Amino acid sequence: MSVATAPQALVIEGGNPLSGRIRASGNKNGALPILAACLLADEPVASLDPETAVVVLDYLRDINRSDGITVLCAIHHLDLAKKYADRIVAMRQGRLVYDGLPGDLDDAAYRRIYGRLGYD
Repeated sequence: MSVATAPQALVIEGGNPLSGRIRASGNKNGALPILAACLLADEPVASLDPETAVVVLDYLRDINRSDGITVLCAIHHLDLAKKYADRIVAMRQGRLVYDGLPGDLDDAAYRRIYGRLGYD
């Protein structure tokens, strides 16, 4: 997929970038225009197998690093969040319970997020 910047609207249809249909309005050459400082990814790997989830998150990380676009990703897999995120912000019952570095996410933080450890 080629990527270009252009003052056009970006429409992504479908559940995820691998199975959805991507249409760039007004774009005749098939390039994907991006006109954004932030990409919102709402549970982009929720229904994917582990291998495909890694492909999608690798792609989002590449967009962030190569194009300088901030990626805000809602994800429930803390192991993947720790692997890909520069910062993790977690909420529980509408309240902020963690805001910090992935490497600082310890058992106590996990308990604040989920109310228990996964093996409790």
